[in-house]
Amino acid sequence: MADRHIGKIELVPDLVLSWLQFPFGRLRDISYDEERDIVSLLIEDSEMPIVRQGEIPLTQLISFSTYQDCVGHKVSLREKIK
Repeated sequence: MADRHIGKIELVPDLVLSWLQFPFGRLRDISYDEERDIVSLLIEDSEMPIVRQGEIPLTQLISFSTYQDCVGHKVSLREKIK
């Protein structure tokens, strides 16, 4: 393997949850699937569906609407999970 520029970054869960607009959520797990190049987050939040003990949580799709406000700032709002 050739030399490469790589480093580790650590973030507090509240920052990640704020970015994703789950201010009252709890980050329970993070995993990375190298084959699919996807980071998975397990988030506990009242907006998520109820999962009984022993069940596997289903993947929830989230989407954001982005627009510019009246002073030109870019604003992104996460749509509610259905």
